[in-house]
This record gives sequence, C-alpha cells and structure tokens, in this order.
Amino acid sequence: MLRAYKSAIAEHQQLRSKSKSCLTVAMARFTPYNLQLQITRMFNEGQSLFATTKVQDWLQQRQENPQDYEVIFHRQPAAPGSGLVYQVQIELKRKDGQPVDPWLLEALNSQT
Repeated sequence: MLRAYKSAIAEHQQLRSKSKSCLTVAMARFTPYNLQLQITRMFNEGQSLFATTKVQDWLQQRQENPQDYEVIFHRQPAAPGSGLVYQVQIELKRKDGQPVDPWLLEALNSQT
C-alpha cells in the first residue's frame, strides 16, 4: 500500500512538472506585456492618444531619456494568422541626430 502511494505521488509530481513546462512554453509565445502588441491594441481601441506616453514610459524603464527621442507610429498589415488586421510598428528618432541604439530598436519592435 505504501509503495502504491509513493508511486502515485511520484507520478503526480511528474505530471505537474510537465504541465509547468508546457505553461512556460505557451507563455513565451504570447506575452501580453509586449510593447508593440500593447500599442497595436491601443490603436484598435481608439486609445492612440496615450501610445506616445506608453513608449516614453518604456524608455524610462530602460534608463533612456524619453525627451531625447521622437516617437513615430506606422500602421502595417498584420502577419497572416496573427488574428490582427494591422499592427503598429514603432519608430524612434533621436532629436540630436545620433543613430538609435540597435538593441533598443530590436527590443522595441520584438514579436515576443
């Protein structure tokens, strides 16, 4: 009886660890905290007025001065199968004419 109980507990722990790893994979594919997705939803919901502020807050979280950047939004057709009609691409331009750091642009428009 004790052996069956231990076996049942071990099986339960294995199933639990598998379900956690599946959940982690699924969460990595769809991140509701993706800035580009948030901005696209804001445009869809008629809240585009607040999109610039959202990007400025995002810049501040990355220790960048938002006053150094001009934020430009571009509507583009969404990728097939994404469930969206269009997506909003975010462009940053430095006001002093210097190029924007590539890592910053990559993080800004990342799909995950």
